[in-house]
Amino acid sequence: KYNIRLPCEYRNFLLEVGNGGTGPGYGLYRLPDLENESEITAIPSKKNEGLLGKPFPLKEAWNDLTLMMKDKADCESNPYFDSKFVQGTITIAHYGCGIYAMLVITGKQEGKIWIDDRTNDGGIYPASWNFCHYFHADDPDDFQSCEEEQEPLSFYDWYEDWLNQSLLQVF
Repeated sequence: KYNIRLPCEYRNFLLEVGNGGTGPGYGLYRLPDLENESEITAIPSKKNEGLLGKPFPLKEAWNDLTLMMKDKADCESNPYFDSKFVQGTITIAHYGCGIYAMLVITGKQEGKIWIDDRTNDGGIYPASWNFCHYFHADDPDDFQSCEEEQEPLSFYDWYEDWLNQSLLQVF
């Protein structure tokens, strides 16, 4: 339907664990219109159409506030919120306060988790171990930040970090 192929780890998660539910932030979003396994494993056609089929453009954190318009409320015409910056991704979780986790499905970052924090003027950046510790840990204040650690995590690493931190909070 969308001429894409979901990254292997996410595809396996959908087939083996489930479509949406408990997870980082307020939980994992369901993949809409997911009717059967053939939709998950479909091989893309040679012509990808729409924003999902275009490669994700970023390789490192991005936050160009010079694109910000004075009237931030009009996100549709504001160049800072242009969808070209998140093409090739699907939003899979919401952390609250306008912070979204996106899974890259097309391009060199395929299978990696990136964070869209443009609502808070934070830009778009990789979901690194630093990010995960801050958002997944019970007490993030005890963590020492390391700015050079900006490598995006794979879907499994991101989800497993949240799962491990959740288990630590229970026991």
